[in-house]
Amino acid sequence: MALRIGLIGVGRGRMVQLLGRRRDVRFAAVCDPVLRSRELRERVLAEMGAAGASFAAAYADFDRFLCHEMDLVVIASPAPVHAVQSVAVLRSGRDVVCEVPAVMSLGEAEELVAAVRETGRRYFFAENCCYWGFVRAWTAILRSGRLGRPYYAEGDYIHDVRSLMRDDSGEPTWRASLNPVRYCTHETGPLFDMLDCRGTTVRALATPSWVAPEFPAPDAGAALLTTSSGAVVRLLACFKNAMEPAYHRYLVFGTGGTLETRTTETLTLATFEDIPHLQGRVSLPLGTALRGQGSGGGHGGADAAMLNDFVDAAIADRPSPIDVYRGLDYSLPGVCAAMSCENGGIPVDIPDPRHFPARARGNKSGTEEPPCTSAECPPGRGRSSG
Repeated sequence: MALRIGLIGVGRGRMVQLLGRRRDVRFAAVCDPVLRSRELRERVLAEMGAAGASFAAAYADFDRFLCHEMDLVVIASPAPVHAVQSVAVLRSGRDVVCEVPAVMSLGEAEELVAAVRETGRRYFFAENCCYWGFVRAWTAILRSGRLGRPYYAEGDYIHDVRSLMRDDSGEPTWRASLNPVRYCTHETGPLFDMLDCRGTTVRALATPSWVAPEFPAPDAGAALLTTSSGAVVRLLACFKNAMEPAYHRYLVFGTGGTLETRTTETLTLATFEDIPHLQGRVSLPLGTALRGQGSGGGHGGADAAMLNDFVDAAIADRPSPIDVYRGLDYSLPGVCAAMSCENGGIPVDIPDPRHFPARARGNKSGTEEPPCTSAECPPGRGRSSG
């Protein structure tokens, strides 16, 4: 039986079109407030259908959407609602693929973990940067021991998104007030996977809003993390700078060498202690594209590789390749870094989500599934997890 996919958010969510050629996938329903407009709804559905994602139904209302028959829901809505929508979808009996970041607070993280534990549903965290070709290559180099013991790493995300800080009506969006250091998973994901660690403490500082004072978000945020492996990681995020093109930068120092790259380039600059008399760094032809994947499909082919990996796991009833705990490993450093910024840069401990205590159903977390009263709600929503 084909996997029935639902989608929340038609902007970034258009990446599901990459699954259009799979015969074991069916596009069930899409949800977005913009679909209240009949004209826009028809246009969006036609465009997505032409690109390979022909959804059977469209909803502007989230609760009505949840009453549609689906097996897996891709959440590509604004970041502030990722957690509450993930919890609602999990409690409705479906698996979740959630865009980054997973949560915006420690309380949301506890609620999300509780929903996964209590429902037994899969949670797939959509950190696509973990699927870049150079990330896989660096991981192999580090696992081989050639770089020695990693002791320091850096991750930068430089992207001018001022154009996204107002919506079409001119009202500020969630990005207008977001401390950029919260949006760190594109760095923590690849770096933590390569270093085989998680963050344990963080201290962070943010700048004032000088570039675009009409938006209260800091111009930049910087964080310094200690990790479970003993390495130190420095993160930088700038979302109002005038630098183009946008890029991610990664650097790893090990006792046996160094690796560094920018995603605007297709090479890694490397130093290896085991090459005698090496004059300068060597260039390795490692870019974002995965071998055999090509650069199509967004983010160097990472979007397609990630989605197919997730769908394969759901159909084969395998564990999530990036589960709720790993997704929170990537996301919680940003949450705690923002807390540090708000308190003058004091160190903040980053909790391990695996150690979150059990929570009673029906408590103030608000995650108890409400009854479905809509006439459209079918019996037996969602597939069994097996």
